[in-house]
Amino acid sequence: MPARPHMRASMRGVGRAPVARPSAPRGQRAPEPSGHGLPGPSTWVAVVILAGTFLSISRVHEHIGILSAAKVPLMLFALSIVGVFNERHRIVPRFWSREWYMKTIGVMLFIAIIGIPTAVLSLTAFNFLKGVFLKDLAGTFCLWAIACHKKWLPWVARTVAGAGWTACLLALMVRNLDNTGRLNGAYMYDANDIALVACVTMPILLWHALDQTQRFRIMGLVLLAVPLQVLIQSGSRGGMLGLATMLVTLLFFVRSPQKATAMKFARVLTVGLLLTSPIWAPASVKERMTTMFAEDDYNRTSETGRLQIWRRGAVYALTNPVTGVGINNFSAAEGYNPERQREADRLGVGGLAWVTAHNSFVQAWAELGLIGGSAFFYLIFRTLRDALSLASRRARQAKNDAILGSTLALSLVGFGVTGLFLSFAYYHIVYVLLAMIHGYGVSVREPHGRTVLKRGTGGRRSMMAPQGRRSAARA
Repeated sequence: MPARPHMRASMRGVGRAPVARPSAPRGQRAPEPSGHGLPGPSTWVAVVILAGTFLSISRVHEHIGILSAAKVPLMLFALSIVGVFNERHRIVPRFWSREWYMKTIGVMLFIAIIGIPTAVLSLTAFNFLKGVFLKDLAGTFCLWAIACHKKWLPWVARTVAGAGWTACLLALMVRNLDNTGRLNGAYMYDANDIALVACVTMPILLWHALDQTQRFRIMGLVLLAVPLQVLIQSGSRGGMLGLATMLVTLLFFVRSPQKATAMKFARVLTVGLLLTSPIWAPASVKERMTTMFAEDDYNRTSETGRLQIWRRGAVYALTNPVTGVGINNFSAAEGYNPERQREADRLGVGGLAWVTAHNSFVQAWAELGLIGGSAFFYLIFRTLRDALSLASRRARQAKNDAILGSTLALSLVGFGVTGLFLSFAYYHIVYVLLAMIHGYGVSVREPHGRTVLKRGTGGRRSMMAPQGRRSAARA
């Protein structure tokens, strides 16, 4: 016998998992539930993932012999994988495989795998894929899984900021200088690398200072002095351009929530820093910035300068459009380049320098071909566009989390500009940033997985929305 209408109405909610409604102390507003409605990880799983992320960025274990010998990061990585797999029904949203972010990384990974047989040095490509890239992707997937939960997202941000700040502090303490007097990043980063870490760290520290829900907000401003000092002492022109671009983005492209006096103060401070930079910037930094576009700069004149390397990288991408020269094989392609070898023989030079790409996007295009390199470019810039759009929409809705979204976007701006001068296409910190931003996008979805559409896109879904009603209902 078919069910009667009133019976159908009473059965509509049967079998659906209830969404947890977090409580709050009397007089305070309860936090909004995450759109996926999952309870979240156990505390031990989240702590293990956060500890592994902290060590992977700060590398503080390299300064402590017993931690380095015990391979603590590897142990934490294994525990993270086990914990997330064991609690996957509590942590990982069911729509994870349909996220465009995951699909784009999947394209890069697929190209890297099929490119191993055709790589310049296949064993180098295989070892890097197995020992670095796959491990980084698995670790950041675990981080994304907990960043999808409102309770843990601020802790993820604090951990990444603390790790970057610690790496900067270690650089100042060890004070390892190169032959030009520039500050290197302790024993693990060179001058340009530690400048990128400082650029990524500063906006997240700024979030802690601006967000009214955080305790000890003044500490965010105080701690900013360390990465800023590292950036200046590193003498990195890419880092300085990254800082300037972040300040301009904060000034013109970041929307502040209503009554956000701190954000307005940050804008005034930004204008002051930009206008007074010729005064407070050290003479060495101003000299390096003024010589950046000089005709006699080594990046223009030298065969191993950045412009010549980038031109050869474009040739590698066009010559090997499908799989590139192989992941982590740019230096090998430079060392075995027949045209460079003929030129070296003509000049009587003994050997060739195995140089890196000095540009994350050129590196991805040369090593992963046109498809894989374009996937990396798309991953960075669509994430940035959607993050700024989502943070702006949350600001219009007067949500406190808008400041976090904006500062995460600023960190990605810092990576995008500084990464133009570094080979960081596969390293941990960029995928940590992407995991945080996309986790933030999932955590602020409307409850019950309802699709959130972007304004002015004609109904097109943003990166933050699950694909279709059926997937939203399952999530």
